[in-house]
Amino acid sequence: MSDTIDWKSRAHQLEAVIMRLHDNLEGIVMGIEEEGDRSYFGSTNDADQLKQIWQKLDDISWVKILRAVKA
Repeated sequence: MSDTIDWKSRAHQLEAVIMRLHDNLEGIVMGIEEEGDRSYFGSTNDADQLKQIWQKLDDISWVKILRAVKA
């Protein structure tokens, strides 16, 4: 029973993380400026924020999550 509670809690945590990542990505994408065949970030902070998003996604234990879902 405790596994179910732990996974529900973890699912809510992941949902919050994914929603924040979605909002951050949306801000970056909306700020991209296209000039012909090139695109530029709207802010110099966007590249750093994109790296942080990647790191957050990389830190998630996807293998453990997928194993738990399949079980």
